[in-house]
Amino acid sequence: MNIAETTEERNRGSGADSKPSNIDVMEPGYERFLADQMVDISATAEESHPADPGDVSGAKLIVSLPCEDAALHVKVGCHNLGLITGVALFRFLAESMAIIHRKPSAKKACGATLADYQPINGRLSIFRLQVTGDPQPTLAIFGGEHCFGVIRGEALKRFLDVAMLRAAFGKPVPITHLAIAADVICACFGSPQDLGEARAL
Repeated sequence: MNIAETTEERNRGSGADSKPSNIDVMEPGYERFLADQMVDISATAEESHPADPGDVSGAKLIVSLPCEDAALHVKVGCHNLGLITGVALFRFLAESMAIIHRKPSAKKACGATLADYQPINGRLSIFRLQVTGDPQPTLAIFGGEHCFGVIRGEALKRFLDVAMLRAAFGKPVPITHLAIAADVICACFGSPQDLGEARAL
């Protein structure tokens, strides 16, 4: 089953005019919900070595926009594998964008370990995100040695753009402010002790 079929089934079941609780970045019109705190925006992972092109793995990356800080979640079905928020999210996005845009300062790969969804004493989960640039920019979801799926191409670019906007502002912003969001992310990553001032840019 591909993304388009999943979207079509959901629209038939809930009425096409109703507002979704989640929208995939490959669906038309996802930008309309960028500043909507009631709608999560997601990217659907594909199998890392699909038998057929476009085979989905069942994993999703979801970026939410709650009242204060954005959070990046990883889900498989109804199971939340963990999340990234705050400075860890800023760092992951800044390093990922450098790799995606092949900046000279970019690392060959970057990653982030997810925090448990309901952490005990700040405990981390066993799940990790990793972004690499070769042969093409790819984000992979790992649990130990197992890859739960990958996101690449236009889906990865759109999702990182959305995550950057939501993380930078933590409040409703139009999509046209992506360049400002990138500056805010870099400021937050460079001086995490000044997050409040950086957000006011």
